[in-house]
Amino acid sequence: MSTNYSQHSQPFRAHLKVKSLDIADQFEPTSLPILNKVLVAEDDRISQSFMQTFFRHYGKAVQGASTGRETLKIWQAWQPDLIMMDMRMPELTGLDATRMIRKTAPTHSFPVIVAITASSFAEDWEKLLDAGCNECLAKPLVVAHLHLIISRYFNLANTMISL
Repeated sequence: MSTNYSQHSQPFRAHLKVKSLDIADQFEPTSLPILNKVLVAEDDRISQSFMQTFFRHYGKAVQGASTGRETLKIWQAWQPDLIMMDMRMPELTGLDATRMIRKTAPTHSFPVIVAITASSFAEDWEKLLDAGCNECLAKPLVVAHLHLIISRYFNLANTMISL
């Protein structure tokens, strides 16, 4: 199911209308899955550290990957619930890693994939969604946007993630 929504990107002050792959529409809010494991796929060590610290602070198990190939290896072995996927990584781009995950993952265990990108162009975001990303977030990350995305796909009632 697809949903149209508007995304406001702070540093660019651009109003973008993009389509999201909305698996959350299939669930009632209380029946959404619990977020337990997060894979942060980001080659920038500072950004990776920020996201890992954010999720660990809220009691989530977190692993990090610095390349697209490392992302695939960790995904196959660990099966995270959520992948925060930088789109520009060495060895294999986040876009290609997302395509490979969507091609090989059983549909009952699809992870939620959030594209992290410096681009604020709707056309670029459409490509990411078409490749299999559920959502897109623009850099620099805004914690409120991150929280909004997580709450669309995961039941946060019994977690410490709140604003």
